[in-house]
Amino acid sequence: MIYKIAKGILWIFASIWYQVEIEGWENLPESGPYVLCSNHVSYADPVMLAFLAKKEPVHFIAKKELFQNPLLGWFFKKLNAFPVDRENASLATMRHAMSVLQNKGILGIFPEGTRAKGRKLKPQGGYVVFAHKAKAPIVPVLVHYDSFKFRAKIKVIVGKPVYLTNYTSKRLKIEEISEISQKIMDNIYDLH
Repeated sequence: MIYKIAKGILWIFASIWYQVEIEGWENLPESGPYVLCSNHVSYADPVMLAFLAKKEPVHFIAKKELFQNPLLGWFFKKLNAFPVDRENASLATMRHAMSVLQNKGILGIFPEGTRAKGRKLKPQGGYVVFAHKAKAPIVPVLVHYDSFKFRAKIKVIVGKPVYLTNYTSKRLKIEEISEISQKIMDNIYDLH
């Protein structure tokens, strides 16, 4: 309930403050499970990804520091976010991510792990493991801001889903996880 209310309020605010343009709606699967995988530029990025999923909530993996304040932690949990230690992901985080996908949910992730601020950072590969185990596609998304000023344009481009069908019958090696993750990140930056 809090998720839907917050999403509605934020959509109104974003529509007033920015000019939001979304391309590639047709590339989104009809329903979960899938992984929404995006570049990370601004604190508004999770909001942009949440707008894409009209019927179902997006469950975001977020840095554990956001949950240190008990009130904020409670609020983020109500928004379907769950914490991750970016240095050492816990078993609880991995189980939670897998349960989202196994229950046909949508997992939202920013593989670069932090706001890139114009740089291209090496992506983490955990989301590739989750998608592989759950047999879920990865949907690449590019969020581009002309600026952060009033009425600036935000362009959200949804790419075609990536299916890991070539790897379904085997266990992924660390090198393969890293390679797939980097290819998807490159795919995201090629969307504009």
